[in-house]
Amino acid sequence: MKVLGIETSCDETAAAVVDDALHVHSTVIESSIDQHRDFGGVVPELAGRAHVATIGPVVREALEGAGLDPTHPAIDAVAVTSGPGLIGSLLVGLSAAKTYALAWGIPFVGVNETIDDAAGEAYDKVARWLGLGYPGGPEIDRLAQGGNPDALALPVSMIGDDFDFSFSGLKTAVVRATQKYPDVAIGDVAASFQAALGEQLLRKLRRALERYDVRGVALAGGVAANSHLRILVRALADEFGVVAHLPSLAMCTDNAAMIGAAGLYRFAHDGASALSLSARPNWQLVDVA
Repeated sequence: MKVLGIETSCDETAAAVVDDALHVHSTVIESSIDQHRDFGGVVPELAGRAHVATIGPVVREALEGAGLDPTHPAIDAVAVTSGPGLIGSLLVGLSAAKTYALAWGIPFVGVNETIDDAAGEAYDKVARWLGLGYPGGPEIDRLAQGGNPDALALPVSMIGDDFDFSFSGLKTAVVRATQKYPDVAIGDVAASFQAALGEQLLRKLRRALERYDVRGVALAGGVAANSHLRILVRALADEFGVVAHLPSLAMCTDNAAMIGAAGLYRFAHDGASALSLSARPNWQLVDVA
């Protein structure tokens, strides 16, 4: 079984062909990040327009890259992100996926990508506050490598006995600390922020490993490219004797391969989605039936 995955939840227009053995036959990503850089973050209207312009060529390139006829490819379903994300961006991908499914007479599957914006949003907003530009993750990671993680006493929130994350308090703490101590080196701020964020993530992961009998841990999303977090996850996996699954850096961003893979599982479990399915910008994992 082969699935065409489409992802347009934010500023990347992506398409991929994935089979039921989770082999990625092709993956194409067209980013509009250069259009947003001057604004310090993603501008929803610009992102939506970029998706409209690129969705057709991106899908065609993905199909041709998988050795398929782009006019009537031998695929079994179309999977697409229907939430969470930017409403305008989501609607472009959904409309395209429904059109392809109808034209080719195959099922359409709506996928919840993930609530993966919390940590990444924290990186971008802290970077913006520090004047580092967009996207903020790579630059904070670079600066943190030469900084002192103990320079600022930043809070580690959400320490309760659950698996929820929240980084809004950490972002605010960075702002207040740099206002109070304006002479702290920017590398020390980056290292302190990154250490606090990683500590929250690792505490939750440790709790999960202690509670459940698992054989491996997987790091995903844009923050999975962070060198500090990759080291922490590997060390924790080694401590518990489980395998650490770390994606290649090329897959540490929004991409359609993950949507195709999730779509395969979703289709096998629940069947096709109704063509009346709409975008759900605030769709949470707890609400996935």
